[in-house]
Amino acid sequence: MSALRDFLYRLTAIFRRKQLDREMAEEMRFHLNQRTADFAADGLASEEARFAAQRKFGNAGLLQEQSRDARGFMWLDQFQQDLRYGLRQLRRNPAFTAVVVVSLALGIGANTALFSLVDEVLLRPLSVKNPHELFILRWSSLPDGLYTSRDGRSTTDPTNGRTTSTSLSYFIFERLRDRPGPFSEVFAFAEIQQLNVGLDHNAEIARGQLATGGYFPGLGLSAVRGRLFDASDDRPGAAPVAVLSWGYWQRHFGGADSAVGQVIQVNGVAVTVVGVTPRDFNGTLQIDSSPDLTLPMALTPQVSGGRSPLTENTFWWLQIMGRLRPGITPAAAQAELEPAFIQAARDGWLTGKTGQSLAGHADPKLILESGAQGQTEGRRDYAESLHLLMGIVGFVLVIACMNVANLLLARGSQRAREIGVRLSLGASRARLIRQLLLESLLLSVLGGCLGLLVAWWGRSALLQLRPVGSAGALELNFTILGFTLGICLLTGLAFGLVPAWQATRLDLNSALKSGSGAAGRFGLRRVLMIAQVALSVVLLVGAGLFLRTLHNLRSADTGFNRENVLLFRVDATLSGYRGAAIATLFDRLLDRFARVPGVQSAAFSRHPLLSGSRRSAPVTVPGSATTPPNPGTNVQLVSPSFFATMQIPLLLGRNFDDRDNDTSPRVLVVNEAFVKKFLPGEQPLGRTVRMREKTFEIVGVVRDARYYSLRDDMPVTIYQAFRQEVSGQANFAVRTIGSPETVAASIRSAVREVDDNLPLFDLRTQEEQVTQLVAQERTFALLSAFFGALALVLTCVGLYGLLAHQVTARTREIGIRMALGAQLRAVVGLVLTEGLCLAVIGVILGFGAATGLAGFTARLLYGVPATDLATLAAVAATLLTVALVASLIPARRAAKVDPMVALRTE
Repeated sequence: MSALRDFLYRLTAIFRRKQLDREMAEEMRFHLNQRTADFAADGLASEEARFAAQRKFGNAGLLQEQSRDARGFMWLDQFQQDLRYGLRQLRRNPAFTAVVVVSLALGIGANTALFSLVDEVLLRPLSVKNPHELFILRWSSLPDGLYTSRDGRSTTDPTNGRTTSTSLSYFIFERLRDRPGPFSEVFAFAEIQQLNVGLDHNAEIARGQLATGGYFPGLGLSAVRGRLFDASDDRPGAAPVAVLSWGYWQRHFGGADSAVGQVIQVNGVAVTVVGVTPRDFNGTLQIDSSPDLTLPMALTPQVSGGRSPLTENTFWWLQIMGRLRPGITPAAAQAELEPAFIQAARDGWLTGKTGQSLAGHADPKLILESGAQGQTEGRRDYAESLHLLMGIVGFVLVIACMNVANLLLARGSQRAREIGVRLSLGASRARLIRQLLLESLLLSVLGGCLGLLVAWWGRSALLQLRPVGSAGALELNFTILGFTLGICLLTGLAFGLVPAWQATRLDLNSALKSGSGAAGRFGLRRVLMIAQVALSVVLLVGAGLFLRTLHNLRSADTGFNRENVLLFRVDATLSGYRGAAIATLFDRLLDRFARVPGVQSAAFSRHPLLSGSRRSAPVTVPGSATTPPNPGTNVQLVSPSFFATMQIPLLLGRNFDDRDNDTSPRVLVVNEAFVKKFLPGEQPLGRTVRMREKTFEIVGVVRDARYYSLRDDMPVTIYQAFRQEVSGQANFAVRTIGSPETVAASIRSAVREVDDNLPLFDLRTQEEQVTQLVAQERTFALLSAFFGALALVLTCVGLYGLLAHQVTARTREIGIRMALGAQLRAVVGLVLTEGLCLAVIGVILGFGAATGLAGFTARLLYGVPATDLATLAAVAATLLTVALVASLIPARRAAKVDPMVALRTE
């Protein structure tokens, strides 16, 4: 056996020498070509000297230009040679190329997919004419502003108490439209969340908006079918028209040209479709609100159930936008518009609040902000989350680059003899660095091409998660492709420069004799490995915290039983119901639901629980021993069966019943938090509560239940009898015996039996409602967990590659140790100790980095501190286990080294 082994060893050595001879011959030919090119360059240089001597004859300029052309051709020829040689090197090492390309593709693809979302939400302007010329009017005011009510998003600065919003009155719009000043166009628009659209005898809910006649001309839009309405359509007495969005036209009309000219019913009004907006135009509303239909502002009274906010001068509800004239700065426009704006607000108050003075009411301050993206409050809400996610995927890309750099350092060590031969034949170090950088760029370009496929898949996954409500399709446009190209070039330089520099720092004698690289290269590779582990720790800690946050939110005590509950909404006013007829309709629906098989009970309320929507009002309790701050108390309108259906226990007093109607004394049921805040230690039953200048009596106390959010403490809530303040819109809750999905079709049929023109919408289970409420936390948890796992895999591969290369490089040393009597256990321990030491150092540094970044994530967490010990311990255990597994294979390979073979390798 010993003789056979020696024979096989000699045969293998012969083949290795022949292969090395072939490679050396190829390198010799390559460098001979390079030297020939250098001689040609020297010849060109002497020619240039001769051309300089001939300038006085007038032809030197032409000859110099020919010389520059020759140098450019020579540089291009060298580039082609480098490119062909780089491709050959990648083909010779398919395993190495595959690992590098896949690693980069995962990092680049993840960044590209998420950047497509960032581009959609934060960067992309409206698809209109010169969007940078558009500006939207925003105001800032103290609490006692010149309005009685407002509709739309607003924020209050806790430091100064000033409220800011873009909601304004139609009266103010008319004043500014008639006196445009710095604007060439002034127009307004307002969202309608629900429109009852009747088409082919089917009623359904659609999103809509009202817009003035200058809306489409001011934006500079053209219709893809038909026409867009203008000022002639936005006047009293004009024929009712509507413009469809491209998506709604495709979904409900199949993209047929015959849609233009059709008559549809919108909230009971016959409206003619006159046109379709372009595909890439999603409106000027918030990022998560894209209108299906746009109606002229003049139709407001008809589609609003008889109410006319156009004449309510103190009701601020629409947004005003203008196109700035050329040459006027936003600051100058704001200064010019503000006096007219304040005067319009004052006049609106005086005409809308007859007999009341302006005393005690603060003037609003005008703020002119960019309208290039339409309304931006929703975009700003997502900005912090998206920036944090971009930071997470950026860490993944950095880990991938470190991994690739480690692989290139190992490969550079293996190519030490090749590089030494090229240097000895006269190749410059700069030329070799250029060659190695070109190979790195080739790898990054290949990784970028594959990364686009990963980004396409990741884009689909992001759309499934719906991280930004109804945001667009996340198209991979030229901006995204440019971002990907930039990442490819940046990563190619990032992971290629240092290995290229290290690979060319050689001792030629040792490199040509032994083929080994620089001795200090392992130190750099260890540093990179430790950095990979540390970054992985940061990502895994974040993933663990977000997963625990999601679990805590989903398992939080809601105060009611959310299992087996089906929710849906109806708006009776959209079908023409008014006043007492609304309450009668809702009672008929409850009676019909009670007869549906599988239904245990049913109820309705103004707002669904845990939907992110609520009603609030300031209340006072006369005679209360405490007067706590009371900016607003949650108010919920409910039917008598609400508490039984949602299984909220009654603790004191009575529930609502048929006695509590619009002719009886007003009554309230309050929760425990209300009693603790307003009546601590007192008897609440029979006490009087004042709200909106009306007096109510407390008749019952129920257990605390969450209303608006899962994150807040149990809210102070009062419940009103629905019949004492009828609302046209209600949310129905149907508790079922089994799965709620099994009765959904029967519920729809029951609604049609009561009124086939009454559409129901937002059909979902209470569990789905909670899932939607925590959609952002769910997105964070899933994405951070995925990217953390990806970072863990890359780190595992990097650690394995480092240790495997160390074992290969130290084969002779291991053979000597074993020949001198070292036990297999000691050899295995040597490799395992190396891997675990790197992992432990990385974990410690990662914990420090995660603690330093705790301030960025603390606000997004719930029920778990940013430095949670259980999460840190789980991450440490996971990483050390992975490091142990990654070290085992190289350790076993080291244990199998034959001392005789190892001693002959040199």
